[in-house]
Amino acid sequence: MRICFAASSGGHLAELMLLRPLMECYDSFLVTEKTSYKIDAQDMRCYFLAQINRRERSFIPRLIVNTFRSLKIYMAERPDVVVCTGVLATVPLCLICKLFGKN
Repeated sequence: MRICFAASSGGHLAELMLLRPLMECYDSFLVTEKTSYKIDAQDMRCYFLAQINRRERSFIPRLIVNTFRSLKIYMAERPDVVVCTGVLATVPLCLICKLFGKN
């Protein structure tokens, strides 16, 4: 079983990383926002999306970019399950997985 762990940066990612023991039990990968600080993903496959703030003028273009990046990630990894604690940046990925009949 391949599991996608997706979260926006900050507290959502910290919360998701508490599932590290579960991540190590399955073929899994991480999707999060690209930030100025490094995340501790160790040997885990990690993909990055653009940070989104709904109050910025670039909200819609970044959401479109994340949708295409999410589709590319989905096609490359084909996860069976998505575990998500994030918000805006991860919404396209969750919707794409649901569209393809994944949980």
